[in-house]
Amino acid sequence: RQEEVVEGKIPTKEEMKALREEKESVLDDIFPGSENLGNVNMGDPKTLKEFIIRNIKRYPAKHYALVLWDHGAGFKGSMVDEGSHQLIDNKELRQVLKEVMEETGVKIDIVQFNACLMGQTEVMNELEGVTNYVVASPETQAAIGLPIPGIYGTTPQHLVVKDLKQGIKERGDITPEELAKLYVFESKAQFGAKVFTPTMGAYDISKVRDLRESVDQLAKALIADLKGNPEKVEYFRKLVKRRVQHYLALDLLAEPYKDFVDLGHLAMILRKDEHFSKQVRDSAERLLKVLDEFVIAEEHASETQAGRPLAASTGLSIYLPTDYGYDPQGSNPIDNVPVGGTHGYENQSFALQTHWDELLKLISKDDDHLGKHPRLARFLERAANYVKLAGYEEAKNVLLGKKAVEPVSFLGFKIPIISDILGYFNVGVAAIGGAFKALKGIDKLLFTLRNREEIDSIDPNLKLEAGANALIDTIVGVGSAAIAAGLFMGIGSAFLPVAGVVLGLGVGRFITEVYRGYRKFKRSQNMTVTQKLEFVDKHKHVTQNP
Repeated sequence: RQEEVVEGKIPTKEEMKALREEKESVLDDIFPGSENLGNVNMGDPKTLKEFIIRNIKRYPAKHYALVLWDHGAGFKGSMVDEGSHQLIDNKELRQVLKEVMEETGVKIDIVQFNACLMGQTEVMNELEGVTNYVVASPETQAAIGLPIPGIYGTTPQHLVVKDLKQGIKERGDITPEELAKLYVFESKAQFGAKVFTPTMGAYDISKVRDLRESVDQLAKALIADLKGNPEKVEYFRKLVKRRVQHYLALDLLAEPYKDFVDLGHLAMILRKDEHFSKQVRDSAERLLKVLDEFVIAEEHASETQAGRPLAASTGLSIYLPTDYGYDPQGSNPIDNVPVGGTHGYENQSFALQTHWDELLKLISKDDDHLGKHPRLARFLERAANYVKLAGYEEAKNVLLGKKAVEPVSFLGFKIPIISDILGYFNVGVAAIGGAFKALKGIDKLLFTLRNREEIDSIDPNLKLEAGANALIDTIVGVGSAAIAAGLFMGIGSAFLPVAGVVLGLGVGRFITEVYRGYRKFKRSQNMTVTQKLEFVDKHKHVTQNP
């Protein structure tokens, strides 16, 4: 329509009316009964409060679930407005839900974050008393919001609504706890779960106090054990950096998100590590028991679509940087959320109520050198994502019989110098990409080996899958580097078998993942709601296994 206006073809009133009706029908297809509010500030708590109260009055019900669908920033908040760059921080969200309770008498049963990184201890603590259950992901989720049936966003809302309707028919009713578990089930079972929701958890907010007290107890035990012992502090820092499950771990500039670690995995490591005092080990054991009751459902893949390891995830993150207070000031390039220093963490309710931030101060050093050069870090991050694919491209070229240097012609004349430069540049990129992929594969393999006991107690299948993926990445990386060397020396044809292995492993893994995902999705569609709930309870990744 805009093109027609530019060309002088102004739409008639009837055409504009039809266009509006078409837009509203698409919206109604996604969420029946929805309405377009126009351009409003989605980062303003007032907008959210008005929305909740208006729909509580419009649709009286026994139970309510609130879905928040946008950017998520963990303890920083969520719902970033693209125009104002304002977001609703978690204290504001708590206040909104509290005022809704006071003005309507309704307590929202479920808050579901269709947003990244919100499955975090600090977020759960802030929502104590204003909701009963929270469903969220400790990892990032795919940023997809297309009005296509089955791809309505990252969390499959349409499948959950379908389960709700079927469950009422099957069982006579669906409790909020059951609905929260169904969110986790459908997130795992949906086609493309590794892309959309690599992790998802459901949390019983009535257990927040126990969670907070057990984390505080662990923090105090660690402070007592580490204080005055620089060698032990350094050991703990290395443990956090190299062994504990991180989220968003490879995004170099994503402060503070790259310092979100898995709380359960941390406790699983500490409870057995003889380097720490008995008080620390006992506190970690108690925390695991609390987490087992707090996390009522959890799912995760062996790794993200970007290749970050996830096998040691237990469902809930916590902020644990080793450079607390030293992050450079600025705006996060992902969502424009202001970052820097401590990120205001000391003002979080969780920090005020526990000794966790005191622990962060004790272990932190200004050693994130790349973080001091944000432009360089961002460039390297983007470049790394590109060069990792170069090995596949050169493998394809070898199989097609191409050489590193192909003559470039312009108006019938060959330009050998440009051909040489372009050819060797591509080969160099492939070599760097191969080395990078191999190093990351080795790093993932070491992560799996270091945590084999913990991963095995969480999900033995994920240990095998994580190890296989790490091995494939290592082989592909080494093979890509070898192919690049062969092309550089002009003997690319000698590396035909290597090129076949590189492309075969890459394509084979992709086809296998698509096939497994499709089979899993089809099986889930034939299950009753009762069977789905039984499946969630049976396959919960319990952290208490020895």
